[in-house]
Amino acid sequence: MFSVDDYGKLKPPSGGLPPKQIALLAVGNDNQHDDSNDGREFHKLKIQLLSPNAKAPCRATSGAAGYDLYANSDVSVVTNGRELVSTGVAALAPPGTYLRIAPRSGLALKGIDVVAGVVDPDFRGELKVLIANSGPRTFVVEQGSEIAQLILERIINDCDVQIVTRLPPTPRDSGGVGHADMVYLSQDFTTGEGGSVPAQEQIGYYVAGCPEALPE
Repeated sequence: MFSVDDYGKLKPPSGGLPPKQIALLAVGNDNQHDDSNDGREFHKLKIQLLSPNAKAPCRATSGAAGYDLYANSDVSVVTNGRELVSTGVAALAPPGTYLRIAPRSGLALKGIDVVAGVVDPDFRGELKVLIANSGPRTFVVEQGSEIAQLILERIINDCDVQIVTRLPPTPRDSGGVGHADMVYLSQDFTTGEGGSVPAQEQIGYYVAGCPEALPE
C-alpha cells in the first residue's frame, strides 16, 4: 500500500511544494496515530442528531462553502452580550480536515458575530455557537433558525516545534498591524541615496510595495 510517507521519497517539482506536503494537504496525515477505528471517512461529513428537534447541517446551494447550522432552542442575546447557542448536533469531519464554525453574512450585517469557532478533529461533543451581539438591540435566536455555517478546512498536524535562535529576515520583518499600509521612506527622492526624510514629507506616501505610489 502506498502511504503518505512514500511521497517523501519523490523529487519535488521545481518551485513547488514537496510531494509529501502535497499529499498531506490532499488526504491529511493518518500516519502519526491509528485512526482506523475512529469512524472518519473521506468525503463524508458525519452528523449525529442529539435532540428530536435538531436539524442536520446542509448547504443552501451546490456551490456554498459552508453547511448551515441551526439553533436547537430559543435564546436572547442582549446588546454587547454573548450567548452559547445549542445546535443539537455532533459532527465528525473527514480525515485531514477540521471544522470551523463561521458567521453568516446576513447576521453580521445586523451586528451578530460568531466567535471561537475552531472544532478540533477529536472533539465528539455537541456543536455550540458562541454568538456576540454588537447591534443596537436584543437579538432573539429562534429554534430552527440559521445561526452560523460549518466549514471544512484542511489541516496539517504533523509539524514538530523547532526552537531556533532567530528567524530569516524579510522586508517587513517585525512590522505589526498597519505596517503594510504605510511605509515611511528613508531615501532622498532625487538622488536615491540614503538619508532621513522630514516627518512632514513622509506623511501620506502610500508605498507598500507599489512603485507607482512613489512621488515624482
